[in-house]
Amino acid sequence: MNLTVSCTSGAGAIGQLRADWQALMQADDEAGLFQAVEMCEAWHADAGLDAAQLRLLLVQHDAQPVGLLPLLEQGGATRRWVSASPRAGLLACGDRDAVCRALAGWLQRQAGRWDQLLLDDLRPAAARRLQAALMQHGLATEPSRPGGEEAFIRTDGGWAGYLATQGPHFRHRLKPQTRKIERLGPVTCRRHAGPQAASAYDEFLRLEPRSWKAAQDDTRLPERERQAFRWLIEHPGSVQPELLFLDVAGQPVAAMLSLAHAGCYHLFVTYFDDALRAWYPGRRMFLEAIQHGFALPGTVEISFVGAYPFARAWATGVRSHVQLQAWSSSWRGRLRRWASTRQAPLEPTRPPPVPLPVLQQEQPHA
Repeated sequence: MNLTVSCTSGAGAIGQLRADWQALMQADDEAGLFQAVEMCEAWHADAGLDAAQLRLLLVQHDAQPVGLLPLLEQGGATRRWVSASPRAGLLACGDRDAVCRALAGWLQRQAGRWDQLLLDDLRPAAARRLQAALMQHGLATEPSRPGGEEAFIRTDGGWAGYLATQGPHFRHRLKPQTRKIERLGPVTCRRHAGPQAASAYDEFLRLEPRSWKAAQDDTRLPERERQAFRWLIEHPGSVQPELLFLDVAGQPVAAMLSLAHAGCYHLFVTYFDDALRAWYPGRRMFLEAIQHGFALPGTVEISFVGAYPFARAWATGVRSHVQLQAWSSSWRGRLRRWASTRQAPLEPTRPPPVPLPVLQQEQPHA
């Protein structure tokens, strides 16, 4: 199988490969939300940040795309190539092992351009294939490290079927806890999608200072994440943003930002008024969002994005991701690897791209 690998670099790289990227998303049955071109584009919406350092590796067979590895070059004494955006992963179709071997061969031939390869939150099967290919080409790798986890609900059996899978204690507490907020006044849930979501996003952010995150001294969504979500809302494509608000007597007390993509409904960021914690606004918000996910046509899964304890309480399953690290065969790569094993790095360690904060958020207790 004759495969070729090309590298597209710079701020315009995503636009140049958009068609190939979208075709691979359709062909790769392992692809998910974070591999969508819109997610990488949103992450680099501010081209002044680091879009110029993008390195998109496209694998082709007979001029047809069969693989894509989106990377970002981080300079410094250690030249790191990391995932271009959180959980960007690897897209591949057809002979995935051959795609990984082609990528590994290209990386080996370009050993003088990079020192360390660091990929975050890969699916375990993809990580194993790529690690085996890198080792076959003489590149040193480290044992895979645990990455993020993702709690989810399968929607196959509908809402009634889902409740039947939960324990009696969960079902017994669900109704009184989610209805307690009704003691404060009439409760309604409103949904904003499409053009309406753009204006509702500012209302969503105004809830942040009163939220449980503020009470835990985590008062602001980092600016890059704010801008990435705003970009997704203003440029709906295969990723469809939605904002759900929980109102009591006409006033918003909780809200959730969700992203729908390819049959999966992702519950991203949740705010609720911490002053109303005793009335469980967060639980009611989750109930409304999950039931809405079940009702959306074509939805096969509801994802909590992370696996914090509150999400695990609702979930029917949890999947794990892993991190993959490899070193260049150049003298610089070997030196940097030696330094890392001696726990005496030649420079302060520069971390890989930080995942969206919702991947690490603490559980809302309300």
